[in-house]
Amino acid sequence: MDGMREKVEKFIREYHMLEPESRVVVGVSGGPDSLCLLDVLCGIRKDWSIELSAVHIHHGLRGENADRDEEHVRVFCETRGVLCRVYHEQVGRLAREQKRSIEETGRDVRYRRFEEWLKEWGGTHIAVAHHRDDQAETVLFSLARGSGLRGAGGIRPVNGRIVRPLLCVGRGEIEAYLTVRGISWCVDETNAGTDYARNRIRHQVLPLMEAHINSRVSAHLAAAALEFQEAEDYVAAEEQRLYNRYVSEISEGMAVSEKLLEEAPFLQRRVLYRVLKAAAGSARDLSREHVGLLLGILSGACGRQVDMPYSVAAWKEAGRLVVVPQNRGSGCGPASLWPGNRKERRRFQSEEGPGDAPMGKNQGRGVYVCLPLPVPGAVRVGKQCLTLRILDGNTGNFPEKKYTKWLDYDRMSDKLVLRRRQPGDRITIDSMGHHKKLKDFLIDRKIPRHERDSLWLVADGREIVWIIGERMGASYRVSETSSRILEMKFTGDEEDE
Repeated sequence: MDGMREKVEKFIREYHMLEPESRVVVGVSGGPDSLCLLDVLCGIRKDWSIELSAVHIHHGLRGENADRDEEHVRVFCETRGVLCRVYHEQVGRLAREQKRSIEETGRDVRYRRFEEWLKEWGGTHIAVAHHRDDQAETVLFSLARGSGLRGAGGIRPVNGRIVRPLLCVGRGEIEAYLTVRGISWCVDETNAGTDYARNRIRHQVLPLMEAHINSRVSAHLAAAALEFQEAEDYVAAEEQRLYNRYVSEISEGMAVSEKLLEEAPFLQRRVLYRVLKAAAGSARDLSREHVGLLLGILSGACGRQVDMPYSVAAWKEAGRLVVVPQNRGSGCGPASLWPGNRKERRRFQSEEGPGDAPMGKNQGRGVYVCLPLPVPGAVRVGKQCLTLRILDGNTGNFPEKKYTKWLDYDRMSDKLVLRRRQPGDRITIDSMGHHKKLKDFLIDRKIPRHERDSLWLVADGREIVWIIGERMGASYRVSETSSRILEMKFTGDEEDE
């Protein structure tokens, strides 16, 4: 009994989990692990000068057995002078409504309630009862699903305000401790089944490994997890250093210098994954294959572009990888779309004439972003915004500005789009209606190739209305007979000129 407390106390000190005057919320289900945790903490609370309260979640899943668990926890806490807060939930209904698994939904509910009570009670820490065998199961589960170094680290002893004092002991030690102490515990019958992957690892995989490979496999996996965590912390610091050196924010999103390729391949992938995750806004459904695509673009020639999950676009230009995130409604206007809404792309592609190259393709470089422009309205691209409005009347007094233009709206169709350049683009160069290929026009203007590919264009089919920051098409200029004037203003990092 004393050995258990000494072992847990040593682990708490090693990972700086608690300090004197801590107020600890303990998650208590009624099973052996959580009862052991609360009993051990009760045994040391006087020496550590800590205060304890317990939270029990009734998940609404197991009928009378769940009611029994609740009563057992209430009595256990009462006999030890521990305040107990009980929450009643309907996890099954929530899981159906959210279209998630019961296991995942239950976990989210528990931690939400833990945080809620922590705030209400004025707590400083949340203690949960994961132990060494849980750690071994988590490591195997994560590796089997394709996790890397971070996943191999399994469960951390300390994660913010959450602490796990029992990660240093196994299930057998816990049950032996409770038996010696004369403490009975509740059994969740769902843990005995093999419907869940974790249960199969617990009841089938680990016992097989213990019997035929090493009897202390759980202890070894748990020890390895702690080393993986230390390795992860070191690598994360290196990742941050390289991220600061090679990644920069640009008006559209993020840019990664090709000098990143001089670093270790493992760290290259870490930095690119971080960039992709930031652009996507989520890690869900992102894989090694997506990172490999980014790496291929960064190490390849300029011009290639790919679409990634969450409508993220990426391409190579001027010795850097540009990664552009989806707009998240950051205030540009109600019609903001970014980038590459696939339904809109298909609609615009289908409206092209049979003699035109498909909109969105550029000599094998991949799919390009094509945003329909609402008039009036606005679209946002990264930190920049294109605002369109119709002016009342023609004053005839329109100054020359680089990022604001006034055009004859009656000469345009209602299919204006914002996009990059494409084969077949042309621009009207004079009042006589003479055209020039956009490519030739940009070459004549001595605009470098990498800058040509990154120009934003307002287009009406294949006709270029405005090369933003450069020139507008002559056929859309305002004349004395113009009645409806379209003002287009592009704002962002540059000052309007």
